[in-house]
Amino acid sequence: MIRPHLLILGALALLLLTVPVAAVEEIYYDDVSLVNIDAPQDLTISSIRCADIPAGGSANLNLNAYGQLYLITVEESGSLGWWHFNVTCHYPNGTSASQDLSTLRPFARDYDLTIQPYWITGATDWVLDIDLAVGLVPLTATFQDAYNPTTVQALAFSQASGSFSNPTDVIIYLVTQAEWDAQASNDPTAGLTEGISDLFSWTWIQLLSWVALIPGVGPLFAAAIEITALVISEVFWWFTIAIYHRNLLILLIEFWIIADAMLNTKSLMGMLKKIVNNHIKIARGLIWLTKVSVGLILRVIQAVANAVSALKPI
Repeated sequence: MIRPHLLILGALALLLLTVPVAAVEEIYYDDVSLVNIDAPQDLTISSIRCADIPAGGSANLNLNAYGQLYLITVEESGSLGWWHFNVTCHYPNGTSASQDLSTLRPFARDYDLTIQPYWITGATDWVLDIDLAVGLVPLTATFQDAYNPTTVQALAFSQASGSFSNPTDVIIYLVTQAEWDAQASNDPTAGLTEGISDLFSWTWIQLLSWVALIPGVGPLFAAAIEITALVISEVFWWFTIAIYHRNLLILLIEFWIIADAMLNTKSLMGMLKKIVNNHIKIARGLIWLTKVSVGLILRVIQAVANAVSALKPI
């Protein structure tokens, strides 16, 4: 009988081994009226968030999609609790498109603008804010809870600049090729992956900070945990490489299985039996690797739990 906790661990391991690795980098600018950024050679700009723009405030963004220039203008002109937005996009071919939308929000004091929002931009940060979402091809201006990325063509940007009527907080989201492919294909698992990654990163930092405060042995214990984490990261890095090149890996495995069967058997039935047995060995090997990987994580968690329990009487 299969134990429930083994099923849970197996599902967790499968998730870790099949979803892409989150690699989103966020660049923050606090209270700026002007912003300008060039994407590094190995990253691309996938989304831009401009936060806490006051009522009546406007934003102008110039986006360079690797030689194709897009100009986005957003203006707010509401009053008496009504918010009126005019969004205009000037396209590289000289054409332009505009869209107006309004909402009654008497308690709102500012709005957040996100260009090409996706899972990396997270959820609404404050219930009283107005979250405006804009897609470019075609021009789609909606409130964030109504934005559907599957109806808009995703664009990657090599450079972005902007100007704002009021000091604004800006976040630039930079992604790798793998992350960009996930966004462009609207991969539903990507959001879950990034959410888990962010939660784990925050929890891990808090854990190490807390452990380092233990009198005497705290810093040494925190360093030991970090070293263990590096080992685990190395293991999962190799898993990531294998998954990224999975098609080539499958071809190599199948070639080895068939070649081994042909070279070591003399009959058709013997060759088929050898092929089946080799597939079983490969499957068992993958299961073993999964157990080892999950075991490494559980050992770190258990080590921390044991240390905490040992220090309770102090």
